Amino acid sequence: EQQETARRTREEGQDELRQALLDIQANREEELRATIQAIDTRQLRQILSLLRSCEVMEVVSEGGGLPVAFDASIRFSHLGKRCVSSAVHEKNLAFAQTLTPKDILIVLSASGQSARLEEVSAVAKGRDVPVLVITCDSHGPLAQLADYVMTASNREQRLIEGSHAASLLSPNVLIEVLYYLLRMENL
Repeated sequence: EQQETARRTREEGQDELRQALLDIQANREEELRATIQAIDTRQLRQILSLLRSCEVMEVVSEGGGLPVAFDASIRFSHLGKRCVSSAVHEKNLAFAQTLTPKDILIVLSASGQSARLEEVSAVAKGRDVPVLVITCDSHGPLAQLADYVMTASNREQRLIEGSHAASLLSPNVLIEVLYYLLRMENL
């Protein structure tokens, strides 16, 4: 009987683990669906036109969003674009001061608010540089500074109670959407 109890306990643990995996999968699928469905195609065409015609792209972020910014910089560089990204705020700020209206600033911020990113965005805006913000908060301070806003869904809070880091899945998917659409000449 002890062996039977141990077997049932293992199976129940496996069922709980399987259910947790299914919950995570459903959550991520919903996050992606919501992110893609939130894309305004009129604005997307304008963004793609800017990205195709710009001379230089600067991609800025902070903290956990830096890997997405670096990935964006690498992807767009593979398309032949001059693209820069740095983890150092002072470098981002100094570079923003060299941008022209023929360039673009891409800001990645899940929270939609960051004094440092707002400072870089304000410098770019002061130089008439188009600003694209990718954020989970389309009404935050960074969105207010932007010419274009792409909203990334964030369903992390539905998986974990308490404090949590924002998911990077949706912002990364939006960068991938831009990258793949830029590769498609006819769109």
